[in-house]
Amino acid sequence: MDEILASHAPWSRVAKCYTASMSTPVLLTLNGGSSSIKFSFQSSDGARTLLRGRYEGIGTDHGTVVLLSENEEQEELFHTSHPLSALADMLTRVKGVCPDALIVGVGHRIVHGFGRGDHAVLTTELRQDLRKHAHIDPEHLPLELDLVHDALGRFPDAVHVACFDTVFHAQMPMMHRRLPLPARFHDAGIVKYGFHGLSCASILHTLSSEGPLPLRIVIAHLGSGASVTAVLRGVSHDTTMGYTPTGGILMSSRTGDMDPGTILTLIEDAGVSVADMRHLVNHESGLLGISGLSPDMRTLLAMEARHAGARLAVEMFVDSLAKAVAASVVSLGGVDMMVFAGGMGEHSSIIRSRVLARLHVLGIEDPSTPHLNQEDVHRPSQSPVAVRVIATDEEAEMARIVARFISL
Repeated sequence: MDEILASHAPWSRVAKCYTASMSTPVLLTLNGGSSSIKFSFQSSDGARTLLRGRYEGIGTDHGTVVLLSENEEQEELFHTSHPLSALADMLTRVKGVCPDALIVGVGHRIVHGFGRGDHAVLTTELRQDLRKHAHIDPEHLPLELDLVHDALGRFPDAVHVACFDTVFHAQMPMMHRRLPLPARFHDAGIVKYGFHGLSCASILHTLSSEGPLPLRIVIAHLGSGASVTAVLRGVSHDTTMGYTPTGGILMSSRTGDMDPGTILTLIEDAGVSVADMRHLVNHESGLLGISGLSPDMRTLLAMEARHAGARLAVEMFVDSLAKAVAASVVSLGGVDMMVFAGGMGEHSSIIRSRVLARLHVLGIEDPSTPHLNQEDVHRPSQSPVAVRVIATDEEAEMARIVARFISL
């Protein structure tokens, strides 16, 4: 395994108050990406987070590993080249501070469920089927399945559950699921699946714990991947991402929706291969491609006053997002609440304000006042539409899913 620069000592300080809790059966959740892996340990009923953390910058020289608890956060430098090495390091650390932890269930975030209407135990047959379709989403599925394989070897007696991002959107009306292609392609599964479903489900869980859900909700999940989802009566009604997570609004390094003729021209006239095209639309485009500077909105906002590319990228992102929200409002026939989530949605008041300024015409007002996560930005007396900032918790949502399968 690659050299790990951090020690167990800070983890022990954070984790010591949870050691007693983790001597009983617990759930593990794994949410892996190409350069990061988020994890959490949850109570076996999925009701309480015991420990959580994340590895970031995997494969770079400036990686960090962060462990979080209710009262403390520890961050250290580390160096490892692959998420599987990060997983091994994390388990070694946890074993060091919580030697009696018994993992009875493991939740794996699987981005693409290919039309499945529910989450599922990761049987051999399911894993083989997902592996067979991995080429459709090569940005996520191969690595996710590698993490599944590794975790199965480490915890063979635990229940391993695929927590699909697409399940949340399985009940979308056909007019929103169908792509404008001949029926034979629809029958072969070429449809709009939608993504960020675990985030949306987490947000609805937060809202439902406070009282009845609003009838019409628009959720803007704004991270490096970004999407807008229209929710009607607690069910996904429409969403911007489509057959893959590349579609929809402009993103950090993904194109979002684009004229198909552009892609055909690049392949036919510019000689771009299919493999290069896949990399282009997922890793070289979006904010990065427009600005020529960075895929990170924080960098672009800091530079926009003196960098034309940064300014244009920010303007195009705000425009893309505002149009998508407006389309969702039309699809729902109105809106009662708008929710900002994801890293950018939670932490960038500048982007929120600029988008809300564009949405004034829809009766969504911007109070331009500071606020905290999960608090109303404005009250009904100020606007007929409530605006919320809610910290999504995909790990807790995954734990609730796993707990359901363990109890079956």
